[in-house]
Amino acid sequence: MLLGVAAALLFPFALLASMAGQAATNSEAVGVITDLAGKVSVRDKYARRNPAEMGGGVALGDMVGTGDKARAEISMADNSVFRVSANSKLVIDRFIIGDANDRELKARFIDGAFQYISRRKYARDDTQIGFGRALIGIRGTNFVGLSGKKNQLVLLSGAIDVSLGEALVTMNRPNQSLIFSKAGAVESLRILSAAEIKALGDNMGWPLEPEADARTSPSADLSCRNPRLINNIRVCD
Repeated sequence: MLLGVAAALLFPFALLASMAGQAATNSEAVGVITDLAGKVSVRDKYARRNPAEMGGGVALGDMVGTGDKARAEISMADNSVFRVSANSKLVIDRFIIGDANDRELKARFIDGAFQYISRRKYARDDTQIGFGRALIGIRGTNFVGLSGKKNQLVLLSGAIDVSLGEALVTMNRPNQSLIFSKAGAVESLRILSAAEIKALGDNMGWPLEPEADARTSPSADLSCRNPRLINNIRVCD
């Protein structure tokens, strides 16, 4: 089970809190490793690779990589969390907290599986996560992504806008699953059952809690701008 922030990590978080109101430089820590299991490394912009450590900082441009049966959790200064499953890679490219209502975050998952949890909403929020051909816009959200022969995004709470080339898919139902090809073609959009959410968490290495009020109908309506159908799946321009 993933751990919370221990008292020993308060000092690194104090450093992160001092970043508020300014952009971080490439040498500054923008996140702190708050859970660790198995072989996890941090590769800096100079391609120097070092073992990850509990309480260690993650700077802009660092690549956090996990080995077989490994996992890592990176907690950010805005209280958002990245969880990285086995055989995965994460890079954080940009992170700014302007004030209580202003955030900018850019990150990339290169492969593997991950979870992102944003625990608050900002009036001005430019948070985007790259995942294969998808660019994910965040709106106070808890979701997971898995890469493979096909890519999958599963929304646990909140809402995300998924840009796939010229198509935009808005996911705003708890336990909603989107599957798309490596080329970015949308293939399915449906609601997962509680059993499917549990199995997904088991595969990732930590428990996922399904939303109790999730609709079970695979044809649940989406709020959508300029809806159209691609392969009988409703997407937006």
